[in-house]
Amino acid sequence: MYMSVLVKNALNTADLKPPYPYQTWIEYWEGKSGNKLDPTKLYKCPVGSCTNNGYREDFDGCHVQKAIDKDQKLYIVPLCSSCNHRTDYFFVDEALLVPAP
Repeated sequence: MYMSVLVKNALNTADLKPPYPYQTWIEYWEGKSGNKLDPTKLYKCPVGSCTNNGYREDFDGCHVQKAIDKDQKLYIVPLCSSCNHRTDYFFVDEALLVPAP
């Protein structure tokens, strides 16, 4: 069942590096979620209000925080580059969130 959750992009995460053996945050998300993105397949950005489509290379593993989470845990979720730079709150499927290390 699809359950959306309100999130926002986390601030000051550009210098954070994924743990070994992952080279990128999208690789980390794929490894931890078990969802391997096919580089030849077109995907829709998982942000509910976004209409962007792209291939795996067009998505970033983004650090987000749940809007109602008081401890401000970080999660990784694949977003299109436009949504990776949003400053507002937006909805994504909660099942896509992978806790950041």
